[in-house]
Amino acid sequence: MEHNLEAVLLLGIPIVGVVAICTWLAIVGFARERRKEREALYRYETARKLVDQGQLDFARFQTFVEGEHWRAFQGRREGLKLAGWLLLFGGAMLTGGIATLVSRTPDWGQFLVISAIPEVLGLGLLLYVYLLGPRAPRAPSG
Repeated sequence: MEHNLEAVLLLGIPIVGVVAICTWLAIVGFARERRKEREALYRYETARKLVDQGQLDFARFQTFVEGEHWRAFQGRREGLKLAGWLLLFGGAMLTGGIATLVSRTPDWGQFLVISAIPEVLGLGLLLYVYLLGPRAPRAPSG
């Protein structure tokens, strides 16, 4: 009986945790997308009203739209940079920690392969952002 309870707890707690985290991420993602849509609608409606009233000419409106695209691109690029650096440094710290903790184990090299995964992912992201990814569009003037 106690063995079954242990097995249920050992399997149940992580499963419940994963379901809870995934549910929370889905709700947060949905709320974030709704907020972005609402903000975009407010920005474009305000710009459209200003154009209709004659307070904003088409050239300035076009600059406004280009600025929106440029800011979105820069946000994605900065997010990828941050994720790459965090993965790279986190993997390096994980490698150092594992090397310190299990250096007395006969085949401790296999643990270092596991810690190399975030390092390789971070390096791949940074390589993409700095060398392979699309270049930033020209910053809007005005």
